[in-house]
Amino acid sequence: MPASSSARLRGAPKPFLHKASGQSAVKVRGRFYYLGKHGSKAAQEEYRRIINEIWNKPAAEPPVGLTLAQLDRLKILDLLTGFWAHADRYYVKDGKPSTTIAAITPPLRRLREQCGEQLAAEFGPLKLKALRQTWIDDGLALKTVNSYTAAVKLVFNWATENELVPASVGHGLGKVRHLAKGRDLARETEPVTAVADALVDATLPHLPQTVRDMVSFQRLTGCRPGEVCNLRSADVRRYVEPAGKPNRKTATLPLFEDLPAPRVRADVWEYHPPGHKMAHKGRPRVVMIGPRAQAIVDEYLARAGAGKCFGYTVAAYRRAIARACVRAFMPGHLRKIDRRLPADEQAALRKEASAWRAAHVWHPNQLRHTAATRINAHYGDDDAARVVLGHDSKQTTQIYVERDLAKAKAIAREVG
Repeated sequence: MPASSSARLRGAPKPFLHKASGQSAVKVRGRFYYLGKHGSKAAQEEYRRIINEIWNKPAAEPPVGLTLAQLDRLKILDLLTGFWAHADRYYVKDGKPSTTIAAITPPLRRLREQCGEQLAAEFGPLKLKALRQTWIDDGLALKTVNSYTAAVKLVFNWATENELVPASVGHGLGKVRHLAKGRDLARETEPVTAVADALVDATLPHLPQTVRDMVSFQRLTGCRPGEVCNLRSADVRRYVEPAGKPNRKTATLPLFEDLPAPRVRADVWEYHPPGHKMAHKGRPRVVMIGPRAQAIVDEYLARAGAGKCFGYTVAAYRRAIARACVRAFMPGHLRKIDRRLPADEQAALRKEASAWRAAHVWHPNQLRHTAATRINAHYGDDDAARVVLGHDSKQTTQIYVERDLAKAKAIAREVG
């Protein structure tokens, strides 16, 4: 490879194997590109092309300042080019593309494929609803369909703000309502609920020690899975400054007058997660670490240095818990399907195993719901769970707090 080409590739994202398809893939500017058969020469050439055309190419300027005649002929494809230039600059956190980029990429790809050649000024509510129907037909969940629809509205709101489409376009798309549960045909999913402590306790022996400590830490603090995985020593305030200062006038040892007073170990530590999900709105986030949680993470904080304490990503954390649930609870005939069985019996067993996983495998997000329910039951006050979970409103906390049926039954026994 020529030296100049090598220089252009230096620092670029590296290709990786996409196991499901056997292809090489690369993530550039928050979007995934498939390159061809992994390890093939064609995949290498496609990788160089993607890097040279997308990674090394400066972001295009949004098509603002066009004449009225040009705006009338502006296609959605051109509109998306300008929007992505804006998104690459705007949706950035800690110098990297934020999760918003990954979230809006699939719906905007469908918008480009289905409507790219259409005029942007003619995209109205009926066309948006037709595009939304394609996601419903694909079997996507109701919440996903609504978020994809909102991503399309986001593009046209940006276009309206920059006078690239008539204001009536953004206004009309804003009138397209969200799909409602029980009233539309989109697939509905079960809400995230708390996981029983007994179920977690039965899973713990099947987890690696590090993941076991992560689960225990999350149960005690009620933090998010990402906050557990991103825990660093630098973000935890373990000491407080002494309340008083030495009296220099009465000091009998002048030699030690200028030494700083020793710091005092705090009874409750403060964990300030950097780049948390509400940071862009200027809301602080503090996770309080009590004595029991401190005993779990103290050793990890001491040896982590500048790196992360646990070394797990959220996806790896979730997979480790899923595997432990399988080892702990899944029946043996579903855990390892006999390949000597007829194909139709194997398919039936795989379907049964998939249904079993959906019903019995819990995930780390549920631990946050469990913590909220336990705090609410202990203190009898929604505000206690709200401040621990870091919510702005009690309405948000109520999503995490399970209804205490035992308390309702006791009240009915007395007054009913």
